[in-house]
Amino acid sequence: MAGSVWPRVLPFCIASTFLTYLIYYLRRYHDIDLTFNDKGHSFMSMLVSFLIVTRSTIAYTRLMEANTKLINCMRCCRELVQHAVAFTRHESDIAARKWRSQLARRTIVLLQTSVAVLEYQSKGVDAWKTLELKLDEKKALLAAVGKSNERAPILLTLFLRSSIATHTEQLVKGIHVNKELYLLNFVSDMSKSYHGLMKLSATPFPFPLVQMARTFLFFWIFSLPFALVAQYESMPALLVINFILTYGFVGLEYVSIEMDDPFGDDPCDFDVHGLALGVIDDIYIAIYDIDGKDAADALKQSVHGDDDKEEIVKIKSRRKFASDIDIMKQSLARKSSFGIGRILSEEVDLYEEHEDVEMGYNNQRPSNLNIEIEEQTPLLGEENY
Repeated sequence: MAGSVWPRVLPFCIASTFLTYLIYYLRRYHDIDLTFNDKGHSFMSMLVSFLIVTRSTIAYTRLMEANTKLINCMRCCRELVQHAVAFTRHESDIAARKWRSQLARRTIVLLQTSVAVLEYQSKGVDAWKTLELKLDEKKALLAAVGKSNERAPILLTLFLRSSIATHTEQLVKGIHVNKELYLLNFVSDMSKSYHGLMKLSATPFPFPLVQMARTFLFFWIFSLPFALVAQYESMPALLVINFILTYGFVGLEYVSIEMDDPFGDDPCDFDVHGLALGVIDDIYIAIYDIDGKDAADALKQSVHGDDDKEEIVKIKSRRKFASDIDIMKQSLARKSSFGIGRILSEEVDLYEEHEDVEMGYNNQRPSNLNIEIEEQTPLLGEENY
């Protein structure tokens, strides 16, 4: 029954059917007539049908638009790397391999961060906590966009465009300007689709229309038995008709609710994470095809952060954020045991810097939280360029 509306609609069907039986029983055996003429109810049924069908149509249109933009994001990421590989196939030196690996990694990071933004409402994980991000990239996101998750992919798009532009420095022959524009167009197309998804996410279904539809729907559904009993004498026919009508109208409303937010963990939601993993595998295959297995493995390690430089974080006094930091250490220890490869001290350092961001986006740390860092990591990832 995963994804079915039956579990939620069935209680309404049972309640409406029981009400029908009660009205029929009182009229038939106790001469208590609660029924009324169905003419007014018939006119009201047209209004309910219009509202329910309109709501379902709008929800379905939004769902298909979100699906189109999501698939386009995946397509642009996949084709960006594949075209970059095809355009530079004649160059196989170390600098060219580094450029392709850097471009592929930036693409993967942008894709995974976009997925984190789309799934934020259901999972509650901030974009800067995406595991594929390096330490300097996380610091850049915290400094530039803070808690504005939807802006994180925009900054990473800038990084990706900059990576494409470095072909003049890292490639011997470089890429022809038309091919460079072709690669940049993929980035622009993905950015356009991402903004379209954000538009759908930030523009909920009009509440007045939802309110009207549900008000008329439930009033019509639970007044339906009073009109049906006056028209039919057969109790089995009454119960069946009422059950089917209730299931049809209430079921359509719940289908619309399912389609309103397709990004989440519900059975009917888009498998955004699964789609992203498929694209990432294709990117690994493209790098494997041109640079070999070692390059593909190195890219995987880079994506999972195994090449991040460990920073030693010494916490001298922990009073205000002690419990939160301990919880994060335990969580990250479990992640490390699963082979994700994140460095605990880096995440603790980032968590405390994030607390500083929440306290006013300044560089001053609380007096009761003194942290020493042995080596400062560049803020905006200069070493990657």
